[in-house]
Amino acid sequence: MVFQWTPTYNCGGQNALGQATLTKQIHVQAKSSVDTSTIHEIDEKINYLERPAHVDTDRFIEEISKSKPFFPIPLHNPKPLREGERVHLECRVEPVGDPTLKIEWFFNGKALPSGSRFQVKHDFGLIVLDITTAYPEDTGEYTVRATNHLGSSHTSACITVIGKSGVVSETQHPEGLQKIQHLEDSSRYKRDQFEDTVITQLPTFTKPLHNIETIEGSNIHLECRLAPVGDPTMRIEWLVNGAPLKVGHRFRPAFEFDYVALDILSVYAEDSGVYTCKATSSLGQAVTSCTVKCTGRSQII
Repeated sequence: MVFQWTPTYNCGGQNALGQATLTKQIHVQAKSSVDTSTIHEIDEKINYLERPAHVDTDRFIEEISKSKPFFPIPLHNPKPLREGERVHLECRVEPVGDPTLKIEWFFNGKALPSGSRFQVKHDFGLIVLDITTAYPEDTGEYTVRATNHLGSSHTSACITVIGKSGVVSETQHPEGLQKIQHLEDSSRYKRDQFEDTVITQLPTFTKPLHNIETIEGSNIHLECRLAPVGDPTMRIEWLVNGAPLKVGHRFRPAFEFDYVALDILSVYAEDSGVYTCKATSSLGQAVTSCTVKCTGRSQII
């Protein structure tokens, strides 16, 4: 719908000599029912503010980073700490707000190990390292390095952590300690009949060793029986060709009650020889021997 309006305007003039009149019509036609035009220039301002911002990154960095990093407040050596205490290192770096600035921590020249105990912060030029629980192995030089596109700088501090002198052995519950000592007293469990037993028998092998022939790579088992049983002074020694048995994971001796044995795993030809078991007590000694013959694989037809 278009609204039209045609008003008539009259203009008249009069003096002593007469009068005159002028009539004029004006035709007005509306553009629409609502006038959306504005008499202000605010639209241009709004459009300018709402347009996507364009930032010259290189120029922005250049304005902020006009120098390489430096530490106006460096790290300081803290006083010696005791094991278990908290460590706090703090310094300040400039320029502040440099988007290219990179912060790195080092311990004795190597990258700081990662872990829950090490808490690193960098905020508005403040650099902090907290170690929640310090140990003696944390003793050393800590260095923080700041790097940007213009260069780098660093500052260091030394930390000393004093370990505890030892484990605290004092108990906080004396009555409980006495009870534990009472339970751990092995003398309470000794049978009375052994307390009065006196060993008067010389060592004797009731079952001697027997000769063995085998091939290289197999396992052998040497076994004998010994009396008396329960002699606290009894000692067992194994000999090979008169020399003490070599110590190694392949040689596994055993001695329990009257049972004496020697297991050799994966025997070689050089393991061949005379094996002797010698039992010695406070009253004397006894021996039993056998021959072990191991044939090498190259000799097997």
